Amino acid sequence: MKVWPDLLEKDPYREIISVVKVNDHRPEIVWTELEEYVPTDEVKNYFRKFVEEFIESRRGPSENVCVWISGFFGSGKSHFLKVLGYLLENRRILTPNGLEIDSTQYLANKLGLQNLAPLLTKEFRTKVLFINLLDYDHAVDPTISRLVYRKLMEEKGFSDKIWVSMWEEELQRMGVHDKFKQWVEKEVGKVWEEARKLHAERILKRALTVFMESLYPEEKDAEKAIEESKKTEIEPSFVVRKLKEFAEGIDRNKGRIIVLLDEVGLYIGDDKNRLTDLNALAEQVVKEGEGKVWLIATAQEALPEMVERLTAEKHILEWLRDRFRLQLLLTPKGVERVVSERMLKKKVGAIDQLKEFYQRNAGKILQVLALKQTKQIIEINEGNFIRFYPFYPYSVSLLQEISRALVRSIEDARKLSARERSMLKIVHAILRGEGKINAVVEKQLGFFVTFDVLYDAISQDLRFIKSDYHNIIDNEIGKIGEVDGVKASSVAKALFLLQNIEEKVPTTLDNLSAVLFSDIDCDINIHKEAIKNCLEKLKEYGWVVEEDGKYRLLTYEEHNIERIIKENLPRPGEKQRFVREILEEKLGKFKFTHGKSNRPFEVKITIDGEDITKEGNLKVVLYTPLSGKDESEVEIESINNPNTVFWLAGTDSEFDRVLERTIALGKTINQLRSSVATETQKMYLKSLQEEHETNKNDKLPRLLEAIFRKGVIYVNGVKGTPTNGNIDKTLEAKLKPIASELYSEFIDIRLKDEECAKILDWQPGTRVPDEYVNLGIIVNNSLNASSKIPSLVLNKLKYRRNYGLPRIGKDLINDFEKPPYGWDPKIVRLAVATLFKAGKISVLWNNREYTTASPELFRVFSKISEFNRANFDLLPEVDWRKSSELISIIFGEIGGDTFEKTAEKVDEVAKRWLEETKRLEVRIKDNELPKSIQKSVSEFLKDVDEIVRAGDPNTKLRRFLESKESLKKNFKSVKKLQQFDFSSFRKLKRFAENPTVSVEFSGELKKRFDNLMKIIGSEEVLDRLDEARADYGILLEEFKKKYRETHSVFAKGVGKAIEEVKNHKAFEIEAEKAEEKLERLSSLLCDEIDFDEDSLLCRNCRRPLTALNEILIEKTKKDVLRELDLLLSEEEKKKGKKEGYEPYKRRRIVKIDEIDEVIYELKDHFKSYRGEIEIEINAKPRGG
Repeated sequence: MKVWPDLLEKDPYREIISVVKVNDHRPEIVWTELEEYVPTDEVKNYFRKFVEEFIESRRGPSENVCVWISGFFGSGKSHFLKVLGYLLENRRILTPNGLEIDSTQYLANKLGLQNLAPLLTKEFRTKVLFINLLDYDHAVDPTISRLVYRKLMEEKGFSDKIWVSMWEEELQRMGVHDKFKQWVEKEVGKVWEEARKLHAERILKRALTVFMESLYPEEKDAEKAIEESKKTEIEPSFVVRKLKEFAEGIDRNKGRIIVLLDEVGLYIGDDKNRLTDLNALAEQVVKEGEGKVWLIATAQEALPEMVERLTAEKHILEWLRDRFRLQLLLTPKGVERVVSERMLKKKVGAIDQLKEFYQRNAGKILQVLALKQTKQIIEINEGNFIRFYPFYPYSVSLLQEISRALVRSIEDARKLSARERSMLKIVHAILRGEGKINAVVEKQLGFFVTFDVLYDAISQDLRFIKSDYHNIIDNEIGKIGEVDGVKASSVAKALFLLQNIEEKVPTTLDNLSAVLFSDIDCDINIHKEAIKNCLEKLKEYGWVVEEDGKYRLLTYEEHNIERIIKENLPRPGEKQRFVREILEEKLGKFKFTHGKSNRPFEVKITIDGEDITKEGNLKVVLYTPLSGKDESEVEIESINNPNTVFWLAGTDSEFDRVLERTIALGKTINQLRSSVATETQKMYLKSLQEEHETNKNDKLPRLLEAIFRKGVIYVNGVKGTPTNGNIDKTLEAKLKPIASELYSEFIDIRLKDEECAKILDWQPGTRVPDEYVNLGIIVNNSLNASSKIPSLVLNKLKYRRNYGLPRIGKDLINDFEKPPYGWDPKIVRLAVATLFKAGKISVLWNNREYTTASPELFRVFSKISEFNRANFDLLPEVDWRKSSELISIIFGEIGGDTFEKTAEKVDEVAKRWLEETKRLEVRIKDNELPKSIQKSVSEFLKDVDEIVRAGDPNTKLRRFLESKESLKKNFKSVKKLQQFDFSSFRKLKRFAENPTVSVEFSGELKKRFDNLMKIIGSEEVLDRLDEARADYGILLEEFKKKYRETHSVFAKGVGKAIEEVKNHKAFEIEAEKAEEKLERLSSLLCDEIDFDEDSLLCRNCRRPLTALNEILIEKTKKDVLRELDLLLSEEEKKKGKKEGYEPYKRRRIVKIDEIDEVIYELKDHFKSYRGEIEIEINAKPRGG
């Protein structure tokens, strides 16, 4: 059964129109294009959407008058545009039998728009301008506006030369156009339409002097005007105005003009001026067209894609998106349906036969044709198999993707469009056989169209856009011939096509085998092996490279570089060094972590006989495939070197291939880095650089991991197998039992830096880290310096001291990092801190020796850098007998008769006095005793606190002995404070510090006062408080006597002042208010004194001694009189000034400040009198 005539419904040998030109209106062409148009549901929806929008323009101007139709080359956008034009402009079309029918109704029926056809024909009178932009010379018509205007003028019957058509339109406007044409025929002997093609300028030069004589009387005037007209700029606004006039000329309300622009995207290209012109034209259509002018454009790119490409003009493209609000995207699915309907549609009877064939071979078809690791391709099923046979179900879809990928620039797109090769034409050519292609329709059922045939169908296009690859396949690879019955060129062709869409369909052996499977009877495995061998041959010739199982066809320049790479393949020594470097990079910082605390240990690693790490008690020996070692040799080494991991890697050809290529790549890149010239070479060298880096940093390490997992491991002569993990994990697993045996004294605890020093300020009863208890350094709430880790460290210090070895922190850490310990340095630091806390050792740090805790020592134990440089030494045992004797001397209590009892007694006495002194310290501060006393108490507190805080008995006694002098000195003060009369001290202090007291004493009393101040301001107050109290008694009685006398005189003065004020006239006129004013003076009156010894004030008036003076009385009196004056009427005031003014005053001046009072009084009289006054002052010594 053949593909034709048994399977296909339509004759594949018939001529088809594969590429539609919108401006080709030949009747037979138009009928074929409209009749064979296959609208998908998607396309029908687009037509309906547009027509409904168009009909809405009846109601008034619309903003949706610009339409953008996008779809890649071969998607049918030109066909869509032409059908749309014929749908809108109701043209007469000629059928094959000679009948004429209306295009609108015919297409409406085809598109499912029957209900809208009457509206299109009755409500509108539409004219369509069909413009294929690729038909025009861009130099002559550089803008779309000029092309549209030119087409409009042609539609009016005018010349296709703009400047000529403008004169024709002017003659028509003047009403002489017909006469002009008659004149031309008479003068030239040809009709104007013929004559204007070659002689327009010469004819118009003469005609203007005839028909526009008033403007151009001579030919030179006409010539000048014609030259000017050639320079006329055609602006978008002018074009739209002309289009609207044309539409209104058809019908004022119903007239519409549609401008169809095919291939706008290719016409614009990267030209900013054309892009700007299109934007301006669309803007004018929207703003000024009033819904009567429509602009419909097609492009291979949707507007968002153009925005991405033309980033420099992004703002213009954003405006375009706003103008072209109606955007229609023709998807590849539409093309697939058109191809399957027009070229691959099956006969009804053949469908059952194809079903039976598919069902019989479904397993094989799915196995061999399925593409692996692909994205969004057509599924292989019975329906799709029937639709597209003899092609693969995905062939048409992928060929569209490939065509899109082949076009890398606007120029490529123009070349491809100029070739007029649509998907329909490609399929047609394959079916009937064109050029080198054998007619597929002659093949039997079971044959498939392979991708090398697809390549042949577009090979002529590739000569223009991918000439390099085309020449390689034809001229170079073609010479290789066949490998296992498969042409090398066929594999290269398929590879070329797939590598253009490698992100969607990877160029793997499986996928290449699938797209080259041509016969259902072919053995799958034999076929796949033949493709593989063919690829290997292409690699051998340097035309194909393989990367991660994906193949790629090279260009000439890439091929030459690959030749150099082969020349740079490495020698065995180079390979061994390179592998060692990779392993060194991977394992150079490897550390084994032991225990739950993940304690890191250095590991000494040797690769092929060379050490890559020097330190470590744990040892690993690795042998790569390049070491030349066999398993028996490794076994013997393992027996002779116990507790060492020996690991021999396996072998792998892929590893060897990638290793050789990676080294060769590095050498080649260095050679060519400064000599590459072309962009292709630079780009390929860049890709090789990326491949080299990927291989070196990723691929080779992974392959190396794999070959080691294939190898064997020996420990102590026992063979083992690697784990499934990476090299690091395997080594950790193998080193774990070795480490457990080697570090038998290992302590599996993790500490923080601050926890190493925290022990220094620990006190019984306070919370401690759990690790302290786990390590046994805190037991039953007591410090245990004899636990395991402090004891071991102490013994190590003794050993170092006995043998004259340094005892710095770094040495101690090194001692305990070695087997059998393997301790974390933090454990060593905690152990040393514990010994220091217990008084067993001293610390020499920053040129200072410490035997007791100090805040700065926290840095030594919390920071490894400080600990490493600190020096530690053993302290001798303390003299407990001396301590016992000092207890009696200092505290007056009986000491102990043994070390332990003495330590207990010191602790008991220190705790008792610590609490008592804290209580006394509060009273001292509250009563503000002298600073010297406060200092003594603080020092005593510090000493006993350090003794109490010392956890170890030895440390307590050491602290006690070290602070003996301070304790002796300060305990005397503390003891006296126990019996001190704080109440009396407060009374004396208040009296002495009262500011009114000191100024009242002189002579002998002044001496007593000074003595009192001296005693209460020094430590002497603890011994001479009674003496101070005696002085206080005498001074107080004298002060009381002075206060009583002064208080009595003050009271009399106030009484006299009150009587004087009461004589004021205001008491006769405004008695009640006058009494209110007098209250201010009356408030000074205190008739009875009640002296308070604590405050040194009268309990009634609470007035200090300094406030009991005549000045206060006089000032208050004056203030009251002034306020009383204000109560009098103006007349009474005047009268008061004459009668009440006292011209004579007598004052006793004791202090210089009292002169100010006299001046104040004079000013007051002056203000009250309000006139001139005379002043007489007679000053003389009293008694003189």
